[in-house]
Amino acid sequence: MSLGTLNYAPRTEFDTGRFVARYLQVLAWISIASTITSPIFFDSLSIDLSPIALFWAASALKRRRRAVRTCVLFVAGLGLCLVAGMLLWAVVAGTDGMSISLWSGQIRNPPLWQLILIAVPLVAMFAIPFLILRSELARRQFNGLHSSSAEVEEFANQLTRVR
Repeated sequence: MSLGTLNYAPRTEFDTGRFVARYLQVLAWISIASTITSPIFFDSLSIDLSPIALFWAASALKRRRRAVRTCVLFVAGLGLCLVAGMLLWAVVAGTDGMSISLWSGQIRNPPLWQLILIAVPLVAMFAIPFLILRSELARRQFNGLHSSSAEVEEFANQLTRVR
């Protein structure tokens, strides 16, 4: 006898707000770790206040605040546009005179492959919350429409058959 999921158990759907909230919390903890370790390993003190905003946005996304979803979409979209603009500028005008700051180091006049190597993780970092929060499932969840009436009716019919 299999103890799998019962066929009348309600299906749980992917919670977009909770997933993006966890993602933002991970980014916040990485930022805190970077703030703590940069004076130790790189001899540079930098105070980063972004974890406050990231934890706040994560908390609000868990509570499905539509305004915060819009703000996160705006910031992630802006980040994607800036990275795309940086890459477009490098392709059209070249990388002469360009510099990239990473922690305490700086890369001056980077070759295009180094710029792409840095841009790919940045695109991924901004694209994950952007694409998830732009999905139809996220729109439905943040607008309060969790399941269709047909799904609820089917679930109720299955429960009455069990009795």
